[in-house]
Amino acid sequence: MVRKERCLIGFYGVFLCCSFFAPLLVGAHCAEPAASKTPEEILADPELTAGLSWFERNWEILQCREIYYTGSNCRQKIIPNNKSPLESQFDDRECRFRCMCGDHIIYRYEIIEILGQGAYGDVIKAFDHKLKRYVAIKITKSGEIYTKAGDRESRFLNSLQMRQKQGEERTSVLFQTASFRGHFFLVLELVEGGDLSAALKREKDLSGGRGFSLNQVQHISHELLRALVLLQGQNIIHADLKPQNILCADEGRRLILADFGLSVIASSQLNATVQTRWYRAPEVILSADYGLPIDMWSLGCMLAELYTGIPLFPGRDESEQLEYQMKVLGEIPEAVRRRALNNTPFLLATWALKRKKHNVGSKKRLEEVLGSDADPDFVDFILRFLALDPDVRMTPEEALRHPFMTKDMCQQDVFLVWMQDFMQ
Repeated sequence: MVRKERCLIGFYGVFLCCSFFAPLLVGAHCAEPAASKTPEEILADPELTAGLSWFERNWEILQCREIYYTGSNCRQKIIPNNKSPLESQFDDRECRFRCMCGDHIIYRYEIIEILGQGAYGDVIKAFDHKLKRYVAIKITKSGEIYTKAGDRESRFLNSLQMRQKQGEERTSVLFQTASFRGHFFLVLELVEGGDLSAALKREKDLSGGRGFSLNQVQHISHELLRALVLLQGQNIIHADLKPQNILCADEGRRLILADFGLSVIASSQLNATVQTRWYRAPEVILSADYGLPIDMWSLGCMLAELYTGIPLFPGRDESEQLEYQMKVLGEIPEAVRRRALNNTPFLLATWALKRKKHNVGSKKRLEEVLGSDADPDFVDFILRFLALDPDVRMTPEEALRHPFMTKDMCQQDVFLVWMQDFMQ
């Protein structure tokens, strides 16, 4: 018994460590908060106690000040034993939190379903029994590196949220963070409209493989560039822009940047591995110093893909990724190569191109890739995102003033009509 208590005390040194953000948001979007119960009230009611495991009943619930939900809808709870560390018993083999539908998180949120999985953790849909609303919860894997990443992401989201008007946010809205059962949790606003990847797939199905129209791409560009203006004003590099991380809110009126798990401050120590490969800037591939321009590179790749319906640079490894880039955009500038700490991808890509020992097809200009009917202003627009030298790459402010963005295409109405149809 003494050994079990020591194990529990060690584990719950971080139990229910919660932080709340944006109280005005919480109050504005929700009904009157439900009344909470104390542990003593729960334990005094046989019906409420019947659904608790020995671990919850004898230890965990006693550490909680306010109880709104105990997991009564869960058919099979995880019941830890004393044969292995408690932390590992709530994890799967990949250190992910074992989500049991109907179970609780911090005795407040009911797990509804898993929405997606990433390298650093999972995102679930949950019901908040205190404020009577559905939320999204990002759950990091267990371990110090993932907890630090989750904490860093929460600080970025909170900083950005303070600089945006309520209801007009272009980054994920953070309600609360918590540490529970060895994992870090970020409670976020649930965006029901899906992501741009799903929207693109639907458009391709309807159009026979083609992507969005120029009108729609212009509206998407406008929304995302305004988001990048906000990020760059705070010196934040998102570092993982791709269609899956762009959420559609308010029937397409707002596009929201999500997943800041790889984000960094531009002036701080930078992560060695950032950006999903197809959207990875050449300076990142070459292990050179990078900064805010890598987000513009990713956005350029993404906008081209949204228009054509296919990834612009679908490399299978880093050398092939660079090969695709050089095939369309030309030789990597000497100034960039001098800053590289890893020239191997460049050497392999150059060797493959010279000997044609590659699978990326013959060289093409961007005009050919985008299609013969592509607007010349749009071609130039994408080219300026994809400058191989980040020092001459277009900034978000410059992009918003580009001729492609200033021409009248009835940019919003066309996209909104499409999104309303998509969400039905």
